[in-house]
Amino acid sequence: MTTNSGNPEKQGPHPVEMLGGVEAIGKRPGMHIGDLGRSGAAHLVALAAEMLASLTINRDTSPVFSYHAFLHVTLDGDDAVVVIDAHPGDAPDLAMREDQLVSNRDKFTPNDMKLNRGGPNCLAPLPVLRALTHRLHISRHMDGQTKPILVEDGGLPAAIPVSEKGLLVAARFTFSDVPDSSDLTADYLEGYLQGYPIARGLVLRDCRVADA
Repeated sequence: MTTNSGNPEKQGPHPVEMLGGVEAIGKRPGMHIGDLGRSGAAHLVALAAEMLASLTINRDTSPVFSYHAFLHVTLDGDDAVVVIDAHPGDAPDLAMREDQLVSNRDKFTPNDMKLNRGGPNCLAPLPVLRALTHRLHISRHMDGQTKPILVEDGGLPAAIPVSEKGLLVAARFTFSDVPDSSDLTADYLEGYLQGYPIARGLVLRDCRVADA
């Protein structure tokens, strides 16, 4: 058997297309979220939680929330809200991490994405979210002040629930057509998030899916 690999002159009229950045994720979403149905939709929610945890978790000694933190997830139709309620003491360099997050928004390999914890089944959360969602709005809420971190496509309104710990980081977005989130239920999403290794010390406080 003869192959043409390694010789561009023998590859025929359709050379291999090399893609990079967010474009590559949008064209081959299954490579990054696995499934294009409700499992992939739940994976996107988990990636949003992991991205928010990477902003707030105190990683100076170990990747764990020292004061514990609460995860809140709400789905209403195609709109999703993911919030982490954390203690400000767990985020001593939050402003620097926010800048790093934005500067790495187009990168999606573990080596390039400095905020990525390199967890299982996860490349870089933010580029995957940008490629497979619309109107993404990432924000921080502390001391009565709201700061937008990243707003895409006009962005949905910022999510500002009541904080118990003192620091809220939130991501709000609309699912794109891929993955299909129409069959995502609260029980399924809760089970998925409970089994996903986001960060030690992060407690899933509530997970709600509005009735259709």
